[in-house]
Amino acid sequence: MKKGMLTLLAAVVAGGTLLGFAESTNAAKAVKAVKADSKKKQVISSTSVEVLLHTRKMKFPDARPYKDENDRVLVPLRFVSEALGAKVNWDPKTDTATITKNELKVEMTVGKLSGLVNGQEKTFDTPMVKKQQRTYVPLRVVSEAFGEKVEWDNVSQWVWIGKKEFKTLEELGYKPQSIEPFKKYFKKEKFLLNRENDQGQVIGQFKKVMIIEPETLPFQFREHTVIMDMGLMGADKDKKSGQRISMRTNSRGDIGVNIFHLMDDGVPRFRNSISVEKHADKVTSTYRYKIRSSSDELLNIQNPHYWDLGDVKYIGFYDYSKEYMILMKNSWRES
Repeated sequence: MKKGMLTLLAAVVAGGTLLGFAESTNAAKAVKAVKADSKKKQVISSTSVEVLLHTRKMKFPDARPYKDENDRVLVPLRFVSEALGAKVNWDPKTDTATITKNELKVEMTVGKLSGLVNGQEKTFDTPMVKKQQRTYVPLRVVSEAFGEKVEWDNVSQWVWIGKKEFKTLEELGYKPQSIEPFKKYFKKEKFLLNRENDQGQVIGQFKKVMIIEPETLPFQFREHTVIMDMGLMGADKDKKSGQRISMRTNSRGDIGVNIFHLMDDGVPRFRNSISVEKHADKVTSTYRYKIRSSSDELLNIQNPHYWDLGDVKYIGFYDYSKEYMILMKNSWRES
């Protein structure tokens, strides 16, 4: 039953694309919304990057990693060293850092392209630097010296350190809670609350929900599907009709994970992916979704075109086979 309704919704959304809402094949690169804390001084760079340690994004409290003019990623010295389980000894007279972990040791001096790695002199392709009262060290030098694999992800401008073994929400410590307080968002389209078996038969309703944050990503969504990141693409914030939500996963299929928007009016807006970009890494793809759709008019929504992503409270990841529903808090919500 539900599959038939979803097929109809998908067809209507696709029809909207044919009626003039087509996605541009030259969509701009993903733009990530950043809420800056004006009380903190951060290194702002057009080439800022994310660093993931064993698939979890590292949080840098007051200084961001960045890519320098030599195309190398530099990170705050003390923070990343301690995250790798190492200790830092700083000599202010010589601007030299000695980083140790068990029997391993790295010695580097600000501005110099050579240093000692486990007792052997090494030449680096970019030096350790001081910037905005912080000391930055080449990430690859430190990580590999301590036995961690380093991989550059050109698609998302990420650096992967260590094992790429993605965790489920349960493994990340999330626990399901009652869905009752969230049923107010499903006054219409209640079929989204139904669970089904592999044959498409309704076997009950969701009783639990898992609430996650955007920072939860990446995580193992299904057995063979990892939701890696989400962002905005297309027009800038003032041209909301041209915006798209993007979702990067490890899938290579033509259709992405279905999502839905939950708002205070109690009418879920179901969205299937409208286009896909399969990346050159031959592993991941980015799927694009409409924010508003012509299909919303069929749901008898009052003023269907006068809302935007900032009105959405939760973004749901649709999977009728799970024992709980997954809802992500909307990081683009207007306060």
